[in-house]
Amino acid sequence: MAAVSWFINVDRSAVVAALFSAVIIAIAEYGFHIYLASHVLPKNTRVRSYTH
Repeated sequence: MAAVSWFINVDRSAVVAALFSAVIIAIAEYGFHIYLASHVLPKNTRVRSYTH
């Protein structure tokens, strides 16, 4: 039980900082992938299925 209470009794400011960081990283990742799709990757990026 001692190990479980260590995980549950986390300082709230650390949890808020982690959540805030996760949201910022997620927004940056989304923007980066939009940039890649519009400026770096070729326009025809459909997945092709080759059947013989």
